[in-house]
Amino acid sequence: MSATSLRAGLDAISYHDRLANNWERRYEKASFRARLVALAECLDGEDLSGTGWLDAGCGTGTLSRWLAERGCAVLGVDAAPQMINIAAMLANSRGSHGQLRFQHVETIARLPLMSNRIRQSVAAWRNSCRFGPQRTFGHPSRADHL
Repeated sequence: MSATSLRAGLDAISYHDRLANNWERRYEKASFRARLVALAECLDGEDLSGTGWLDAGCGTGTLSRWLAERGCAVLGVDAAPQMINIAAMLANSRGSHGQLRFQHVETIARLPLMSNRIRQSVAAWRNSCRFGPQRTFGHPSRADHL
């Protein structure tokens, strides 16, 4: 990794750390709320109970909590430590359902995961906002394990 790439990555982490305290409020805006609505629509009718999910770049854990409330086991990871701190605090204060944990990571390139436990990645779902759910997922019930 070049020094420029490293510096850009650290700048992005610092930027998101500074936004962490107000990140949850962004879901009051239609553009952010649309993320949650789109995820709900994409997974409508799917039995999510007991499925494993990775929320890479989870921020304060809004989508992670939504999945956990539906019985999913979720690992939320983010490079911004303050985002992870707030995600864990919100999950604890709201009595998180299912198995929900948050972990600070330096990069998503090296995650301590057992691949057969992850059904889908919310990071992959975020791509479906750009490319459409069928192109990204195929079909959620046939999603490849990570």
